[in-house]
Amino acid sequence: MTAEIEKKLCGPYGMIKLRADGHALTAEVRRVSAKTMTYGIALFVDGFIRGEHLKPESEIGAKFYPLRTRNILKPKDYHAHRKNYGKRVADAFKKRCEYQYREAYFRSAKALIAQLKKTCTLVEIAQ
Repeated sequence: MTAEIEKKLCGPYGMIKLRADGHALTAEVRRVSAKTMTYGIALFVDGFIRGEHLKPESEIGAKFYPLRTRNILKPKDYHAHRKNYGKRVADAFKKRCEYQYREAYFRSAKALIAQLKKTCTLVEIAQ
């Protein structure tokens, strides 16, 4: 099954429909960056990418979308803060500047398959 999913999602117009734990999934290869020609695999759950599913506390989002962690503090600012206040204070400040979100796309078919294997009990290709 994994080889068939990878085969369907290898081209620039690839698409596959899946069923996983009672949800209809559609995975499409799309351009995910407006600035660059970066392609990724967008995952639609029950036909949509809903904003409430992209919140870190969402149950459906936790099942289908990867969690990402970013820091709003730049490394240059962190080092300046560390120089002025010390390592312990700077590390605590860096931890407070982190935020989490869920991405609606995957960078590769293998990443999509790994996420589905990790979180879903039954995944099958829809006809």
